[in-house]
Amino acid sequence: MAEPSKAAARPHRHALMIPRMAIIALVVIVLVIAGAYLGLSGGAARIGTSTAVTLTGSPSYFSIGSGVYSLSLARAGSGGTAYIYVNRLPIFVNPLLNVTLVQDNTTKVNAGSSFASIGFMLESAGNSSMVVRITPLDPNLQIAPDAGRIRVVSVLLAANNGGASTTSYITTTAVTTTIAATTTIAQTNTTHANIMTALKRYNVYGLMQNYSILYANTSQCTPIAYHNAYTLHYSYQPMVPNDYQNVSTVTPYALYTNTTNIGKGNYSFAYSTKTIDSVYNNTHVVVMKINVSTSRVYNTVFSGIFQGQNYTSLLIGYSKAQGIGGPCGVVVP
Repeated sequence: MAEPSKAAARPHRHALMIPRMAIIALVVIVLVIAGAYLGLSGGAARIGTSTAVTLTGSPSYFSIGSGVYSLSLARAGSGGTAYIYVNRLPIFVNPLLNVTLVQDNTTKVNAGSSFASIGFMLESAGNSSMVVRITPLDPNLQIAPDAGRIRVVSVLLAANNGGASTTSYITTTAVTTTIAATTTIAQTNTTHANIMTALKRYNVYGLMQNYSILYANTSQCTPIAYHNAYTLHYSYQPMVPNDYQNVSTVTPYALYTNTTNIGKGNYSFAYSTKTIDSVYNNTHVVVMKINVSTSRVYNTVFSGIFQGQNYTSLLIGYSKAQGIGGPCGVVVP
């Protein structure tokens, strides 16, 4: 088992450059979608109990629990498996998920929460449609999601233009994680808005959102893929303690967030890890303290697998992970 101080516990990262015109285009699209969201959420079919629905390649909208979701067929598989796209609305701030469904077996998904909030079970599938049973799940039950069946695709931007759907995929340095986004407090809209304003101004938040994407995809990193990625990067084979068995246990397979009222108009926004190794499981990696009256982050503490790190070192590590590429990029120490 790797020790907390081993290089194996250190993550990796990367910065993305976005052309000015792309940003302008993104803003225009977001404004269009913001209006469309209100109409879509109002017309979504409500699912309160386990319900079988038919999905096609065109998005269908459902109100499940506290959220509204766009669901569509991604592709039919074989051997009783199929794939659907799941996107919580508003789709311009939530990531697009590719979820694997298995016949007569429920896939538990946590779009927009730390714990599973929806169950999907494949009942039948054809080339152009499938029947899926949707079951609302209470996140308060703390049911673990089936992370191995959930893959983050990208941030999906879609606008409905006179009945014709136009879609584009844009990945930025501030994409939103599928695993995160729960709070432990009852916030007013103003408080929540001020917290998000502070976070979006802060470079650590954008970087951590991108880390969430990398870690969510590590379920696709196999021993063979890790061996190949490591060997290609270092030009020699991994050995203990940098072998897959040790490194994979301390590398997060998910990040989740909690927002907590710490008094006097101040809140903490913490990223925590889900890891196989109990030493790092459910431990903070970054805690940002925010003053809501100024909408500013005034203190940041790195701990756990990020102990001793700072924004610059995390950005270098992210760049390295992006350079290695694939689901093992953030696993290779």
